[in-house]
Amino acid sequence: MTYTTRLRSTLEERYQDLGRNLSSVRLHSLCEPTESPWTGPQDRVIGRFETAELIDELVWHQIIGRYKELGYSNIELEVDTSCPGRSCITLWQGKERGENALLFDFSIWTEYLEPVACHGRKFRCLGVDWLMLQAPPDEDFARSGVKRLPGQRFVSPRLGSQMLKLLQNWAVRVGAETMMVVPEYFHSAVMFERGFTYLDPEMQGLYEAAVHQLLPEHELAELSWRFEDGNVSLRNKPFYWPNEAQVAPLCAALEVIFESEEYLETRALTRQSAQFAVENRSEG
Repeated sequence: MTYTTRLRSTLEERYQDLGRNLSSVRLHSLCEPTESPWTGPQDRVIGRFETAELIDELVWHQIIGRYKELGYSNIELEVDTSCPGRSCITLWQGKERGENALLFDFSIWTEYLEPVACHGRKFRCLGVDWLMLQAPPDEDFARSGVKRLPGQRFVSPRLGSQMLKLLQNWAVRVGAETMMVVPEYFHSAVMFERGFTYLDPEMQGLYEAAVHQLLPEHELAELSWRFEDGNVSLRNKPFYWPNEAQVAPLCAALEVIFESEEYLETRALTRQSAQFAVENRSEG
């Protein structure tokens, strides 16, 4: 099995896990057979974009240019549209296929998203999963002065804001009513904070409490590792950062959820009652 095939298989399994485990939202393709919200040629990304268009978009948003500034050449874009409604997009350095040649990788998908709070109302959703941006293998963390984050093997090319602008542009162009991400780590939730909010008000309250109570005294990388290693406690019990949905509303009907009295009250009560603490465990 090639690296690319293994990666695709893992992405599909991850998507299935998300659909089963999210508490605040249902992905309807996993609950019942439905068509994708958008129909189009199977060989196009989410039925809309051809590979040549994607390259133009990556150039326009200065993503290709940034990698060239970092010294990468012979950049190749690989697109997998074999799974209906989902597309995997990978940027490689040259002909090699492996972790040392992987520049970015993510999957996007189109489904009907049904927030539990909406009691049956469905929204056209552009979902983004497993957004990996890296600059292998020459510049290491020691020379860059950047601290390694959980899940990170190579230093970041610092393209997060450009990539999000690209994805938000795609969402608007295909008529999505919302975007959705599922941060795997605490630092990912912080990075997505600009524009995204947890759909579950309790989860949003916990996030705000963690940011307010812990970030002033701890660097983001350190704190993210603390959550990952079980060295953060909530009400005196180890707390590992959960995988829950953050969404960016693109329509007024979804924004109403976050402005509702129920959402605001639950978020505020959770934020006020949550008591996080970082455990200072000595080694040895």
